Amino acid sequence: MKNNIKEHATVTTVLTEQGKKDLDLFHPSYRVKCVRQLPLNELMNKSDLYLDILQCEKAGLVTVNFTIDPVKQANFKNWLMSLYMQDPEGSTDQWNILRSEII
Repeated sequence: MKNNIKEHATVTTVLTEQGKKDLDLFHPSYRVKCVRQLPLNELMNKSDLYLDILQCEKAGLVTVNFTIDPVKQANFKNWLMSLYMQDPEGSTDQWNILRSEII
């Protein structure tokens, strides 16, 4: 699951009202303002940007959103269900309903 998120997740920052005022061209963390759909793999290689994003989020300047492509998310969910479900065609229907709700 961790590898799937690393491969397919993207990071986007959204400015708060305070961030719109404070993150101007001369702010040391200005680059955090422009993060749009950055793949998580790339963010992991840029530890200074990651720390900058965390610092700005803690200060209330940005909100961080992580997203995964819905198709890839559905494929991963189906793969998890195939591993987790016991006898999908058998008499364990009630348990399988509960398992699918958990996933």
